[in-house]
Amino acid sequence: MSPPEPRTTNGAEVLKRAVVAAALALEEAQDELCRLDSVAGDGDEGLGMARAGRGARERLSGSQPLDINEILDLVATELSATGGAMGAISYVVVSSIAEAWRARDEHRLTARALADLLAAVEAGVSEFGGANRGDKSILDAIAYARDAAEEAAGHGATAKDATMAAMAAGREGAAATADMEARVGRAARLGPRSRGSIDAGAQSFAIALAALGEVYISTGAGEPPA
Repeated sequence: MSPPEPRTTNGAEVLKRAVVAAALALEEAQDELCRLDSVAGDGDEGLGMARAGRGARERLSGSQPLDINEILDLVATELSATGGAMGAISYVVVSSIAEAWRARDEHRLTARALADLLAAVEAGVSEFGGANRGDKSILDAIAYARDAAEEAAGHGATAKDATMAAMAAGREGAAATADMEARVGRAARLGPRSRGSIDAGAQSFAIALAALGEVYISTGAGEPPA
């Protein structure tokens, strides 16, 4: 077992670690995501996400230090290169985060910042793909996570508690898509037959968010100095 990495509050370093963790999680979930995607799609979402993850990890392994904006741009580029609808939507997810982050006055991941970033992602994905809550798509996992973060921020929660709430809610939102009838994307053509399986995009988002969140929690990023 590898020793735990030292704690750091350097934003770019934390993001780099988080991206690597998310990439590895998506690579490990390749077969699961392909199986879910095969219900209504080409069955290749796991391959695309894993390929993007490996690409991001390889590029981040270079010795040249990158700032937060450069890391986000790198990830967005790798995701868009996977092609297909999921590649485009994943690009929108990361680009929405990047745009919202750059617009913030305070660059620290607080509970409020997390809620705002997830709100930006929900708006960006909805505008791009025309999906709404309940349509059985990645948007459902995003919306659940956003609502949890909003509630946590409204109660003055710490960044850690808000992140944990968003992670749990993202998984809940992905699971909830199994009971939904698809109204967007290829799965929509199945009508009622689309029920019974988790949406692959929603599961991808939940997996990535959980891995990202674990790193932010373990490093204490976003919390005020003791």
